[in-house]
Amino acid sequence: AIALAQEGGIGFIHKNMSIEQQAAEVRKVKKFEAGMVTDAVTVNPDATIADVVALTEKHGFAGFPVVTESNELVGIITGRDVRFVTDLSKKVSSVMTPKEKLAAVKEGATREEVQEKMHEARVEKVLVVNDEFQLTGMITAKDFHKAERKPNACKDERGRLRVGAAVGAGAGNE
Repeated sequence: AIALAQEGGIGFIHKNMSIEQQAAEVRKVKKFEAGMVTDAVTVNPDATIADVVALTEKHGFAGFPVVTESNELVGIITGRDVRFVTDLSKKVSSVMTPKEKLAAVKEGATREEVQEKMHEARVEKVLVVNDEFQLTGMITAKDFHKAERKPNACKDERGRLRVGAAVGAGAGNE
């Protein structure tokens, strides 16, 4: 489904699996090339480095925005921040890149503004915030590179690859 959508078509997830498995496959396609990640995996400033390591192993990436309970962005923690930390009980807040040093843009920023911010800050992730500095999304350099390599990709209005899921009618399709 990913390969088809990247070439301009639309792939369908077959129905020979549970609804939950189908939904997971659709999510995988949607997140593969997202334009802007709107449901970023985040961590709390009071989480431990062990928590971050577990999230990295679970999700396969190492950069997580750090937000408070009210979704206020207070920092970011990346693989670079934790690479040489040996005390896994340390709090995220003690090793994260703080709010003042973040590469962030306001909602509605253009592609050029985001790329300029990435270049200027020498980072691969730019955080998107609203007027209250609450996290609304994250844009990664990988998303730009994927879009440039596959300009004919079939995408929805939010920049995600399009995908369908087969359904059946009749008995056994509850």
